[in-house]
Amino acid sequence: MMLSSEYFGEEPGSELDTGEVFIVDENNIIQSVFGAAWAKDANGMSVPTHYKVVDNTLIQVVNFTENTAFPVIADPDWVAIGACSAALTWFVGSNLFVAAKIIKVRKYIKALGGFKETAKLIAGATSWEEKLRVGGSALRSLAAEITGVTGLYACNKFIKK
Repeated sequence: MMLSSEYFGEEPGSELDTGEVFIVDENNIIQSVFGAAWAKDANGMSVPTHYKVVDNTLIQVVNFTENTAFPVIADPDWVAIGACSAALTWFVGSNLFVAAKIIKVRKYIKALGGFKETAKLIAGATSWEEKLRVGGSALRSLAAEITGVTGLYACNKFIKK
């Protein structure tokens, strides 16, 4: 289990850190993802929060203040997002592609809400029209970058619907 920033060698909170936590196998291949941490107080206001991993245990830290209305809801969103997310993560984490291309793809994935949300957008939309409506220019640009990359077949089959 590791923070997305660790997985990609970034500083936590950096421009390309998605805030997600990855569950990886013995080969460092992502098997599932916890979406970015979130917390809301009793008034529906966002409360600053983040994850940390200690001894392979996920801990969500909630930074409440004297102005925070209790109770606070903080519910990590875990999902085994399957082949598309794993393929996206492999693409971004590998050194097989030009660095500029990987940086572009990482920015699009961050703009779409992280690996989990990007995979859900790609897999969940039933047509190109819906993909463009739901994902907008970031999804369009991501599709342009990854279409044709053999390792991303799991995503390409959804993109080409």
